[in-house]
Amino acid sequence: MVIDNKQVEQIRLLMSTYQDGTGQLRVKDGRTLPNWRDFERSVATTFKGYAFENKGFLDVVIKGEEINDEGNIGISCKMRNTYSSYISSGNINLELSNAYNKFWAELHKNKIYNIGSVRLVPERAGKLIVDLYESWKHQAAKQIKVDIEKSFYLTCLYDEKKGNYQLFALPFLLPDPATLDWTLREPKDGNENRGTLIGRKNNKLIIEWYGISGGQLKYYASNDEVIWKSESFKLEPIPDIESGYGLIQKAKSYFPNKWLF
Repeated sequence: MVIDNKQVEQIRLLMSTYQDGTGQLRVKDGRTLPNWRDFERSVATTFKGYAFENKGFLDVVIKGEEINDEGNIGISCKMRNTYSSYISSGNINLELSNAYNKFWAELHKNKIYNIGSVRLVPERAGKLIVDLYESWKHQAAKQIKVDIEKSFYLTCLYDEKKGNYQLFALPFLLPDPATLDWTLREPKDGNENRGTLIGRKNNKLIIEWYGISGGQLKYYASNDEVIWKSESFKLEPIPDIESGYGLIQKAKSYFPNKWLF
């Protein structure tokens, strides 16, 4: 897989356009920033792909030739305001799913009925949770006809205050849950992470599943797992604007004889 500097620059410039009031992350003075949906659209445009714009597991499908590969490839786009955390820890934190009811249904089917049961068999519970999540990925890849082994996460981490951005490509399939050491963080009053199932490797946090508070599944990828990463960049500055500038300019350009307000 090869994402070249020209493609990174195209993504950067496309994302920069969303500062004009058309971006979905609103800041001050009528300005906006790109959010995850704008990032998906920028990626799809750069790689001449198709953005599904739904809640599926793969957000964009592209032809492999766009990244020096073959076949159809899926991209799961993630965007998080956690760049400063990455700089300090070296970990890329991905929120994967909050399918609380589906995860518990799978555990119930396997006679694991509550957090107390999870405490007794953390390895089995961890494998069931991860295997279920991975099965959804395989179904999605089969449905849209992409090579799951070549598909990947493309993650954009950013620091809203400092304006820094960086892109990271990670394997789409998670580490084998059988290779992780699983434990349960005990429930405690006032601890939002209470009852969390944790998978570690060499004492490093890899997987978290919030079994009580929301059912979130999280993945902590390290630099060792990164397939590719860009250099850090900032969005290209745009001129001072009035509120709604981007939308108004588009209306003027498309309908010059009718936009007379």
